[in-house]
Amino acid sequence: MKRLRFSLGALLVAAVLILAARAQDDSDEGTERKNMGYNGPVHTSLTVSTEVNADPRKPEERHIFYETSGSPWLVFDRNGWIVESAPQVVDGKPKGVTTKQRDADGNDLGSGFRTESEGNCDRRETTTFHNSQLFSHEIQNFNEGGWDDTTEIFDDEGHRTGETTTTYLPPVTFAESRFYTPDGQLQDHWEYRNNDKANRIDFFLYDSSDHLVATYTAVGEDLVSQWHDPQWKGGGPTNDWNHRLHSSVIFSFDEHAELYRTVEHHEGREGSIDPDDALMYDSNGNLLEKILYKYVRDGHGNWTSRSVQVWDAKTNSMIEVRRDTRTLTYY
Repeated sequence: MKRLRFSLGALLVAAVLILAARAQDDSDEGTERKNMGYNGPVHTSLTVSTEVNADPRKPEERHIFYETSGSPWLVFDRNGWIVESAPQVVDGKPKGVTTKQRDADGNDLGSGFRTESEGNCDRRETTTFHNSQLFSHEIQNFNEGGWDDTTEIFDDEGHRTGETTTTYLPPVTFAESRFYTPDGQLQDHWEYRNNDKANRIDFFLYDSSDHLVATYTAVGEDLVSQWHDPQWKGGGPTNDWNHRLHSSVIFSFDEHAELYRTVEHHEGREGSIDPDDALMYDSNGNLLEKILYKYVRDGHGNWTSRSVQVWDAKTNSMIEVRRDTRTLTYY
């Protein structure tokens, strides 16, 4: 399976497309606890971080950063939603604790936001309200296999702000996404073609005038070809191709249209949470940065100790920069 995640900075919408079937027999699926990589009925999580050595990279050389686990203090309800958190742990105790009241669907009862969803196996509508006022509206249409054929996103005034169309011709998937300003002008447009059998991705990026400005092809973890319009200034989306149970490959353009590739390995684990490493390359395949993680895990598979090492390019050695200790309790 490959998962595509786009991050567009100013855009408030992230398109997430799942490109292969995944069993849905986990009752925790989709909750904050599961999305953060926890296994089993975790109740509390307390993380203490200790700096071991200084990062050998200069601040301006740091483009990939250490993995974090969100707030160092978290309390989950039995349904897997966060009901308490804190931004700091001092002397082993959480500081600045905030609490939330959550319903069974995870809605934060104190935030003013409420989500309603209705539909069937052919069509689903999801509406979000803020203080009883319409905030956003999404319509999904599904094919016979249960996958999205079309998704449309609307703002609080009913303007269509995004749409994605997907066509499945196994082993190939075609998808196209467009995002619009409130007055209907095209803002962002991209397409991709995924050949699951060949483990190949072809990606195409267009500007707001709908002109092709960049494209690349990746096979597995490797970039095999790329092109961009010399007039294009760069700054395109970041996309994450997730090879289930193996690795994730993240492609990003900088403001000079340079394409960078970051590979994260998570062998045997479904997502890219808690990877074993992160290696960043330039468009010519030169290694720029590397981070390694070493874990000690409990019987549920959750880590309780993590060591973070950063590559020192000058000495070609790995330097331990941080140690994290995580104490977990379970229901």
